[in-house]
Amino acid sequence: ATWYETNDGTLYGMNSTTGWYFGQIRVDPSFDNRIWVLGVDLYRSEDGGNSYEQIAGYFNLDEVYVDHHAMHIDPSTGFIIHGNDGGLYTSNDYGDSWNKINNLPLTQFYAIDVDYNNPERIYGGTQDNNTVGTRTGALNDWERILSGDGFYCLVDYSNPDIIYAESQWGNLFKATDGGYGFNYIGGNWSNDRTNWSSPLVLHPENPEILYFGTYRVWKSTDGGNTWMHVSGDLTRNLSESGYSTLSTLAISPLAPEFVIAGSDDGKVHISLNDGDTWNDISSGLPNRWITRVAFDPFDQNTVYATVSGFRSDVPHPYVFRSTDLGQNWQPISNNLPELPVNVIVCDPDKAGRLIVGSEAGMFYTENYGEVWAGLQVGMPNVPVYDLKIHAPTRTLVAGTYGCSAWKLNLDLITSVNPMPGHGNKSGLVLKSVYPNPVRSLATIEFYLAQSANCLLSVTDLKGKETGVLFSKRMPGGLNS
Repeated sequence: ATWYETNDGTLYGMNSTTGWYFGQIRVDPSFDNRIWVLGVDLYRSEDGGNSYEQIAGYFNLDEVYVDHHAMHIDPSTGFIIHGNDGGLYTSNDYGDSWNKINNLPLTQFYAIDVDYNNPERIYGGTQDNNTVGTRTGALNDWERILSGDGFYCLVDYSNPDIIYAESQWGNLFKATDGGYGFNYIGGNWSNDRTNWSSPLVLHPENPEILYFGTYRVWKSTDGGNTWMHVSGDLTRNLSESGYSTLSTLAISPLAPEFVIAGSDDGKVHISLNDGDTWNDISSGLPNRWITRVAFDPFDQNTVYATVSGFRSDVPHPYVFRSTDLGQNWQPISNNLPELPVNVIVCDPDKAGRLIVGSEAGMFYTENYGEVWAGLQVGMPNVPVYDLKIHAPTRTLVAGTYGCSAWKLNLDLITSVNPMPGHGNKSGLVLKSVYPNPVRSLATIEFYLAQSANCLLSVTDLKGKETGVLFSKRMPGGLNS
C-alpha cells in the first residue's frame, strides 16, 4: 500500500499532543467525499480530504465544546450525534450548527467539596470542564467558577466566601468573594514537578494554614498569601515515571500537627510536628500510585492508605490500615472486588465505618475492613474519584468520573457486621437486592456468620414454590 498526504496543511497541530486520545476520522455513509476529522478542533472536508474547513474550536466554544472523540452519522438522514469533552451534541446540517443535550449527568469529577456552613453549596473540579459549583444544591444551576481542568477545591469552614481552587499541574487560585473572582497564589512552585491533580489540604483548627503538594510539601500560615516548602523531595524521583509527585495529603483531625503525604510512585511520609520533619513510612505498602491517605477520627495513631495498580494493569483493591502511625501496615481489602481504589473516608460519627470509592462504585465497612458491602443502590457502577462527608447533616457527597455528583444520607446505611449466633442459626442477614424491582437479572448480597448450606427459591404470592435458583454451601462472610 502507498500512503500520500490528503490535506492542505490545515490539520497540522489539530491534536496538540494528544492524538492518541482523539485521532478519529468519520466518513459520511451517503457521500464518501464528506469527511470529519476529530481533534482538539473539528474539521470537515467536502472534497475527499483535499481541503478542510474548521467547523468547531475555541472560536465557537459557546456553541460546541472542544476535544472531539466520538461521532455517529445517520446513513439515511445525515443526522449527527457527536461526543466531546463538553458532553453530547447533535447537528442536522453536517456540523454547521449544533445543539447540546443538557439532560445527561456526564460530568467527570476529579475532586469535590461541600461548604461547611452552607451544605447545599457543592463545588468540584472536573475533567476539561472547569471548577464548577451549585449554590442551591439543585441539578440545573451549576456554574463555572474557575476555567481549565478543575481539581482540588476547598471552602474555608470559617468564611464561605473564601474558596481555593486549582487547574491542571498545580495552578492554585483563591477567591474571597464566594467564587466570583480568583487570584493566582501558586507562583512559588512554578518550577517544581507537579501532579496533574496536585493535593491541597486545610488545617482543621486554623483555616489560615494550608499544605500543598508538588514533589515536596509547601505550607502557608496566612491563607495562601505566602508559602514556604517544609520538606525535601518525598518521592522516589524516578525520571522514567514522568511524574514522581505528591498525589495526596491529609491532616489529623485529632492531632493537627500530624500530616501525611503520599506520592504517585509509591512513597508515604509522615510529619508529627507540623511539617518540620518527615519520616518515610512506605515499608509494607505496594510500590504503586498512592491514591489517598487519611487519618482516623477516633484514634490519632490510626492511618489509612489506598493504592492503585490501574496504571500497571493490576486490578487488586489495595486498602491498608496502620494503628501505629505507619510503622506497620495491614491490608484490609478482604472481600472487596478486584477494582482499583481511588479514595477513602472515615465516618466521623461511627468508629470502624470506612467508605471507599473504586473504579466501579462505592463500598463500605462497619468493622475496619473485615467485611465490605456495596453502596450502589440507585447509583451507577462508575469510577468514584472523591468523597466528602458533611458531618452536621450526615451527608456523603461523591464525585464520580462520568456520572456527575451524588449524595447520600449516611444514617440510611445499615450494619454489615451481624454478630454470630444472633438471629437464625447461620447468622444470615440479607443485605440488598438490586435492581429492585427485578425484571430478568438481579444481584443478592447476604452475610453469613458462619459457613452454611444456602437455598434460594422463588415463591408466588400464595407462598407456593415455583423454582429453585441456587443451592450451594457458602462460606461465612459477605456473599453475593
